[in-house]
Amino acid sequence: MRVYYVFGFLWVIQFVMACQSVIIAGAVGTWYFRRDKSKLGTPILTSMGNLIRYHLGSVAFGALIIAIVQMIRLVLKYIEQKSSGMNEGLKWCLRCCQCCLWCFEKFLKFLNRNAYIQIALFGYSFCKGARNGFAIVAKNALRVGTLNFVGEFVFFLVK
Repeated sequence: MRVYYVFGFLWVIQFVMACQSVIIAGAVGTWYFRRDKSKLGTPILTSMGNLIRYHLGSVAFGALIIAIVQMIRLVLKYIEQKSSGMNEGLKWCLRCCQCCLWCFEKFLKFLNRNAYIQIALFGYSFCKGARNGFAIVAKNALRVGTLNFVGEFVFFLVK
């Protein structure tokens, strides 16, 4: 029974973070693409309304994907911790699987972030938004890499 609670917790956390991403992307997109800034209104509330009305399913699906991968990682970590007399080769395999799942989770979070931006700006479904977001990043890989590096460097300096 506790497994359901842990999975539900992971899903809710990812769902809340995804909602935050969609709301911010929608508000920034509304501000950026609005020609007359004096008639902007309340872009955060508008974006929140759009999220609740149109995009909750897409956000829940993206959060579910991340939560599943996180749950698998937790199960593997639990097995590793409970196996004190396990074969070293098997422990090594568990650690390799955890590492691969960690990398896969990071990739999915990157993909989801771009999907949420596409969802907020254009109203796509999750799969179409993920595909379009990934295509845009792939076409502009050098620019995206440079921008991410500069952004991380600035955050490092601010800390």
